[in-house]
This record gives sequence, structure tokens and C-alpha cells, in this order.
Amino acid sequence: MTMADAVTIEIRGLDAIVHRLNAGTVQKFANEALGKSTVAVHTRLSEYTQTYPRGTGRVPPYIRTFTLKESIQFSVTPLGAAGTSGEGRIYTALDYAPAVIGHESQMAIHMGRWWTEQSVAEEMLPTVIGYFSEAMDKAGQEIAGVVI
Repeated sequence: MTMADAVTIEIRGLDAIVHRLNAGTVQKFANEALGKSTVAVHTRLSEYTQTYPRGTGRVPPYIRTFTLKESIQFSVTPLGAAGTSGEGRIYTALDYAPAVIGHESQMAIHMGRWWTEQSVAEEMLPTVIGYFSEAMDKAGQEIAGVVI
């Protein structure tokens, strides 16, 4: 994906929370949330819509190869690893990916058949926020000595 097609969901303020509270506890739950969030967004982006193109007039006809779906990968750099504030990346090296899932560059044949990276990011934002909210609740309970 090109930079113009990249979408970033950024959770800010984790470093400040880690420094103010028990760093190990917050880091543990924040990394759990980061991993869950990355997997959830990756899973959603890798799905097809339910619509299969019919009657496109293409010769040969449109045939799903699953190449793009299977090429979408993810990686997680945990909070605190090598001094980072944590990062979940979802990516593909396929040069035609922007034509299929790019918000600004999606071709008409793929509209309604593939989600765009931006629509997935917008749809998944409440889920991502929920994972981090849950993580901070768990960290707070553990720091306070409450059994979870």
C-alpha cells in the first residue's frame, strides 16, 4: 500500500500511563490489547464482502484467487520493546492492493466487493478502544489488588 492509502489508528497517552502507574502491569495489559486489536483489524480487512461480481463481461470471468486476502499480514511490536510505545501493523506487499482496498484508489469493480482499509479502520475503532479500555480496567484492578 502506498503512503496515500495507509490508515493509522493511533492510541496516544500509553507512555504517560505506564510511567504514572505500575509500568509492568500496564504494559502487560496494553500489549494484550495491542495484540487483540491488531488481530481483529487484520481479520476484518482480510474478509471479502458477501457480494461476488456477476456479469462483469470480463473474459476470462472474474475468479477469486484469494491472493490478496492471503497476502495481508500483521506484526506487533510490544510496548516497551526497544524503547517503543508499541505498534500493530497490517500490511501487504502486493502492488495492486491499493486498487482493491485503497480508500482513494479503489477501482469500481472492487467497490462493494472489498472493504477499504479506511472503512475497516473506522468500523473497528470502537473495538480497538474497547480492548484498550478493558486493558486499563484490568491494570487498575491489578494495581489496586483486586482479583480479576
